[in-house]
Amino acid sequence: MKRSLLAFEILVLFVIPPLLIFYEIIPRKPFPYIIIATLYALAILNRQAKLTSTMFWGQNYSRQSLFKSLRQCLVATLFIAGFVLIFYPEMFLSFPLERPKIWLLVTLLYPLLSALPQELIYRTFFFSRYQDFFGSEKVTIIASTLLFAYAHMIYLHPVSILFCLVGGFIFSLSYVRTRALLFPALEHALLGLAVFTLGIGKFFYHGAVK
Repeated sequence: MKRSLLAFEILVLFVIPPLLIFYEIIPRKPFPYIIIATLYALAILNRQAKLTSTMFWGQNYSRQSLFKSLRQCLVATLFIAGFVLIFYPEMFLSFPLERPKIWLLVTLLYPLLSALPQELIYRTFFFSRYQDFFGSEKVTIIASTLLFAYAHMIYLHPVSILFCLVGGFIFSLSYVRTRALLFPALEHALLGLAVFTLGIGKFFYHGAVK
């Protein structure tokens, strides 16, 4: 595919939608966009014959890789807990304590409906589709990380952008290390649930919008 068409595709998929949502040209509801982008990514991966079980598990699945992802999540969760206790102590564990039923629903649905499709789009699809366009793995990691954080500007809060910048980098490294959707999706799910459980999830949903 021509570079100009790939550049246009990146604009349409990753640059323009967050901008339209940010300026409220379209509703501040990213879920329909996630569905559309996921279906498009699946169609392209299927056309490239990459929509296989290997895409999810990778070619070199190992318990060591799984344990490494879990250790990273544990360290990051402790950091998030410390961050909340220092800067937003009044919000610590507020979500599960004040709205336990909704928290349980989020816990059940977030990994499947949010974390998994986002990692499919920003990691599996992005690296498969655009690594040749960006010219190197390192540049693709940077592009994926920046665009992932950029997409979260729609929540209008610096915490969500900063955390997604760090998280996106971690998820990209995990994908490059394993070439499997499983590991970044697992890390995204666990860290996302940590954010919601520890009390600052509203920065990733409502942001600064009242």
